[in-house]
Amino acid sequence: MRYYVQVFVLLLSGFVVVGCETTVTNPDRYFTETVSTRAGKEVLLTAFSQVLPDCANRRLPTVRVISRPSHGVVSFVQGEGKLTVGRTHCTSGKVPKLGVFYTPTAHFSGTDTIEVVATGILKGDYERIKFLVRVSK
Repeated sequence: MRYYVQVFVLLLSGFVVVGCETTVTNPDRYFTETVSTRAGKEVLLTAFSQVLPDCANRRLPTVRVISRPSHGVVSFVQGEGKLTVGRTHCTSGKVPKLGVFYTPTAHFSGTDTIEVVATGILKGDYERIKFLVRVSK
């Protein structure tokens, strides 16, 4: 199995947000990502999607926060889009995606840390990602 990350644009409430997309396909994987934003401004950390090798399933993995930020909040937004990496032969249309967002408090500047884990539909399949978010004023 292979791990795929792609850059995509997500439109929400008239705002364009650029971030990464993660497809859960590798067991026992741990990653660290660095993201930057401004105080009080929401940022997309990653978006998860999952398609099995036989193209039979397009369900979202189960995603949960295992280490909450000290200076902000994490939120999830479900949407859909095309896969442009990995199993693109499976998708003639759109697949479900789950965006993970972080919003720092209005007066915080510094580094905040968030960890999420996504559990796939295959036994033992998961991705664990630690986000180091650099927040400036």
